[in-house]
Amino acid sequence: MSRRRRVLLFVPVFTDRFLAKAHERKADGIILDLEDAIAPSLKQEAREKLATAAGTLATNRLEVWVRVNHLAELLEADLSASVLPGVYGVIVPKVESRAELEAVDRHLTRFEQERGLAAGRIKVAAILETPAGILAAPSFAGVPRLCALTVGAEDLAAAFGVLPTGAFMRWPAQFVATAAVAQGLEAWGLAGSVANFSRLPQYERSVRLSFALGLSTILCIHPAQVTIVRKVLTPHPKTLAWAREAVSRYEASLQRGEGSIAFEGEMIDAPVYAQAKHIVARASDAGMLDAPECA
Repeated sequence: MSRRRRVLLFVPVFTDRFLAKAHERKADGIILDLEDAIAPSLKQEAREKLATAAGTLATNRLEVWVRVNHLAELLEADLSASVLPGVYGVIVPKVESRAELEAVDRHLTRFEQERGLAAGRIKVAAILETPAGILAAPSFAGVPRLCALTVGAEDLAAAFGVLPTGAFMRWPAQFVATAAVAQGLEAWGLAGSVANFSRLPQYERSVRLSFALGLSTILCIHPAQVTIVRKVLTPHPKTLAWAREAVSRYEASLQRGEGSIAFEGEMIDAPVYAQAKHIVARASDAGMLDAPECA
């Protein structure tokens, strides 16, 4: 079973006590924000904090991402500040075209060369959070460095003048997830609002919907949300027991040259076998702290 990053947690770059405890939060990676969480007057100071913050997180064996600004006058400086030994990748918001991501790749390549880092080392995740961005999702196949497509609920809902409810987010979330999987990318995001961290039952419903729609990785802004994601990932013991037995019996049947078997009143063939493997993988992911590299 391949391990995947399932939950990423935003941590303020200015708050040392949060950075020091980030490794205790059971997130698969940490996102340091240069965009919405940082006032315009503090952007440069936040960039200057990145190296220390990323170093602290990397020392604790955490995968570090940086969310940069999309505005041209801020983007290049953000990317330059993010090309650090302790940073795994950058998250680019409000992406609407392939050309934007290709420009990001060129900037990153130049900064890697200047600092003697391996070419292509810094990965990229794109947030699609405008109508144009959502509709562009199928067009990013083969973009260098691209690791994940992310559906952004808050800005997308704002563009329509509505709230990011499950009813509204169902189609864009599944559309982005479908485009991501078709291109061999990870599908990130939440089919609901990430902003309110006090109404956890509502948040749990959003997480369950997100996984059901095909999103593979949830972005969180509070440690309590990480706990909810881990809870949702954990299959019911009876479901997990069925999945493990189904996997075992089907693999044994393949060795006998059989293409399908009957198990507990159900036909187990290749698609059902794949579903059972996903259930077993989710059980592993629920307690997993380490994440793999993107393809």
